[in-house]
Amino acid sequence: MRQRTQWEHQKMVNKRYRNFFEKNFDFATLEKEMAPFLNDEDEQWVRTKKNIPAQLLDRQSQHLAQLKKEGYLEDFRHMELQNLITELYKEQGATERIKNTPLPRQFATTSTIFIVIFTFLLPFGMLTEFHQLGDGFLWLMIPFNLVVSWVFSLMEYMGDYSENPFEGLINDVPIYSIVRNIEIDLKDMLSETDLPEMIQPVRNILF
Repeated sequence: MRQRTQWEHQKMVNKRYRNFFEKNFDFATLEKEMAPFLNDEDEQWVRTKKNIPAQLLDRQSQHLAQLKKEGYLEDFRHMELQNLITELYKEQGATERIKNTPLPRQFATTSTIFIVIFTFLLPFGMLTEFHQLGDGFLWLMIPFNLVVSWVFSLMEYMGDYSENPFEGLINDVPIYSIVRNIEIDLKDMLSETDLPEMIQPVRNILF
């Protein structure tokens, strides 16, 4: 999910954020994360594939079929495990569509233009209303216009960055923390003692 796409935010402030947190947080690559769970043969095989997560799920499905063929799994358990892999594949596909499919630009462009026009015309529309309060209160139009313009601009800003929640920026979905918590829970269920540490926030930001 952290692989860069062309339509992700590349403003100067975003580049500074990325450079800073890459120096203070270990953003491990996919190859490094999956290496402890694969043997050398599977690792070499999966490196030749384009969609590695999908190929890993397919390989797990093949292993389940082989276990059933050898009699280690009965029909019901094989079906349940296969359904679990199917659900994982659906979730993976949903996140990949969010990551790899840009929203139509008319949504972002049109809303930005409307907000600029609104903030420009707002003082002229409120001039008469504040004038009715008296000349001594006319100055209130300035903070009122600033607050209203800030609210609408902030809503547009939040919507723009929410379109791509997997960029690795400070407001994105904390993928590393979610995955690490799932890993800890699964290993704990298997009674393993060498559990990894939970992801800690960096400057009060959780990744």
